[in-house]
Amino acid sequence: MRIVGPDFISAKKDNTDSQGTAGFSVLEAIIAIAILSIAFLPLLELQNQMARTTIALERNEELMQAKRSALAYVRSLNPMQNPDGDIDLGTAQMHWQATPISEERPVLGSGGQKGRFVATLYDVKVTLTFENQRTQSFSTHATGWRATASMLSRF
Repeated sequence: MRIVGPDFISAKKDNTDSQGTAGFSVLEAIIAIAILSIAFLPLLELQNQMARTTIALERNEELMQAKRSALAYVRSLNPMQNPDGDIDLGTAQMHWQATPISEERPVLGSGGQKGRFVATLYDVKVTLTFENQRTQSFSTHATGWRATASMLSRF
């Protein structure tokens, strides 16, 4: 028994042009390009997101490096002698303002006797200003000190 159906089921599609060469029609090519462009849209968005993330990471790294430089400078600073000032850190301009938060106290030597220095604790507010005028502020504590007697006075 033979099943007979419509001719289009068993018909073989002929992809030949008027000259008999095989290829795609213009409509098929346009549809293929449309499908490819729709498929590439998420990839383009992913690439854009990766670029934005990279820029944000670079800015964050610049900020962290400037903060590390500022902290290193504040650690070497004697706020009793330099309570405020400005310095160029390369990637940022740093301004600091130190405010005492404790009374001056003598520094005790070994055995508990008064030494030749007094010290006080300072709150140091630091503001970093970057080239694009973006600012970042933080505060830290630092110890200020000064000599009350010369080194030779002990001898």
